[in-house]
Amino acid sequence: MEEEITESLLEKALGADLQIGAVQVLGSKRTRPDFLEWILRLSGEGDTFGSILENLTEVIEAVKETDTFESVEAFLEESEEQGKADVVFSVEEKQRTSITLGTESGGSFGDTTVGGSFHIRNVFGCLETLRANAGASPTSVTSSASSSMRSKNYFGLEFTKPFLFDLASSLGFRLYSSEEKLSYTLDKYGADVILSLPL
Repeated sequence: MEEEITESLLEKALGADLQIGAVQVLGSKRTRPDFLEWILRLSGEGDTFGSILENLTEVIEAVKETDTFESVEAFLEESEEQGKADVVFSVEEKQRTSITLGTESGGSFGDTTVGGSFHIRNVFGCLETLRANAGASPTSVTSSASSSMRSKNYFGLEFTKPFLFDLASSLGFRLYSSEEKLSYTLDKYGADVILSLPL
């Protein structure tokens, strides 16, 4: 009997009329607070306590997938406006930039690649990411007739803007180039536009 009463009270609470009032962001250093508010309202503001909680959960999961934050939490507080609740985001941002340098051996020619990558999170404060990578693999190639140097250089740049139209869409571009030399030179250049939409 007590369980039925508890479930009834819970259903009544989740179904209570409620709208989102103000949105506040705590712990944000580079992320624009108005952008997080825009994402929340983009997901659908909801008109009940239950629907607001559901939307908040979706927003938190989507924001975590951008790899921008160490942690993201959200709370509801009583609003000064009747029938509304204020949303408070508490975030801890990850380090904005990361650099990786290293060497890698392998490939059909036994190449040793010297390269590195550069990653910037939250470029303009709207959870964008910018990645760049470059490297070179000079290898001596020896045959019975002669000895020569085989080399390959590459460079790539990728930018991604999440939450284009909704929580599941994003837009980005990728630039890449490579140069390979042996007895000839092979240059490759290209660019891609990346549009991700929900099915």
